[in-house]
Amino acid sequence: MLKKLCKVIFFLILVLTSSKLACFSVPKYDYEHGRFELLLPESSYSSLVPSDVVQTQDGHVYIRYGLSIIEFKLQTNTFEKIATLDSCEISELGIENSVLLNNGKILFLAPYTTLPSEFFQSEIYKILLNNRIPALHGGTFRRRLYNYYNMSEVEKIGVLLPYIKKDPDLYKRYMEYAHCFNESMYGQIFDPVTRTFEKTGKVKVRRNETQKILLKNNKVLIVDGVITDSMRRAINFPRATQFEIFDPDTKEFKLLDLSFKEEYIRNVILLNSGKVLISAYSGIFIFDPETSKIEKVNSSIRMWNDAIKLHGQRDIIVYIDRIDWSNKKLHIYDVEKNTVAEMSDYLVDRGAINCISLTLLPDNNILVSGGERDFSVWQGCGLATPEKKVELFSTKTGQAKLIPSRISDTFSYNTLVLNDGRVIFWSPKPEIYIPKGYDRKD
Repeated sequence: MLKKLCKVIFFLILVLTSSKLACFSVPKYDYEHGRFELLLPESSYSSLVPSDVVQTQDGHVYIRYGLSIIEFKLQTNTFEKIATLDSCEISELGIENSVLLNNGKILFLAPYTTLPSEFFQSEIYKILLNNRIPALHGGTFRRRLYNYYNMSEVEKIGVLLPYIKKDPDLYKRYMEYAHCFNESMYGQIFDPVTRTFEKTGKVKVRRNETQKILLKNNKVLIVDGVITDSMRRAINFPRATQFEIFDPDTKEFKLLDLSFKEEYIRNVILLNSGKVLISAYSGIFIFDPETSKIEKVNSSIRMWNDAIKLHGQRDIIVYIDRIDWSNKKLHIYDVEKNTVAEMSDYLVDRGAINCISLTLLPDNNILVSGGERDFSVWQGCGLATPEKKVELFSTKTGQAKLIPSRISDTFSYNTLVLNDGRVIFWSPKPEIYIPKGYDRKD
């Protein structure tokens, strides 16, 4: 009897001790009563709007701005350039092209260079203007130019190379840049410890603004993205819908044999099962990486960008409805039940949905920020007056509360919840939200 009593007492002590340890290891901050502070580092990078932001498991934050790799120092709230991507030139796009691997290294997806036809645009215009090129089937410059725009990059090179060769200086510069362009098709893996890069295999589809995600098997799924050719983009804004897989073990990219023609993929979200939820223009799809099969599961849901999967064992996703332009509510999608519910109305009218930012906090509640203060005439993000008020939504009650307003009068294009609980609002005037109870560790 005494032994049993001792075991019970020991168990209770163990449970209480574990609970205390858990409380200390995962501090709970009061996000309703925090404060905003402007980031004022002594650096030229203080006003950057990052192209890519990656936070490693140990809390380090790395930013790609152009070709520069910058570390954000959490202790001092300052920026330091630590490396440069191995590329001879950067394109007009090149955003959202990185992903954190399980080994702590960062994969930067290609490409970062402009197409040769774009880089030498003025020289090519002169060739088209001064030469009747049979392959372009046009008697007028306008017709030749139109036919040229609708060619692939390979076709363009084949048609123009004989004319480029007539100018030795242009031909030399063209061939040097063509080599650089070819090299840019390789991905690069950055090691934060050694601050060095390693080239991988070539990407199969040249695109930017990709949707990508690290799968449970440590491979990277890459879908969607804008095809990087501004001439063709000016005509029909082509998007790449092919599914591509990067394998860190072989360091190679591989196209999947999938017949998926949906355009405008808004979200790619890893589910607890290892499957992937994909929200596209026409509804919700589930992709199984093990079988490489994709199935449409809901035709009525229209998720806007940056939908959020809540922490926990159930797959619950909070999103803004793309069709609901009145934009008064957040929606909650239960993946298992395939049902949708609504939260309460916003406390603040925020205008266009593409100006609004959702931020998932460690306690599973959500910050809603951004929007237009005056949206009687839509001007587009960056032109309108930014809304500074921030709301805290409870995902348990669906209710919202106003928290302290932002300081900056600029739009925040994305946010980052640091491992220590603070939240960075990236913008030309970046600021940080510090929840009540945060204890700075110097």
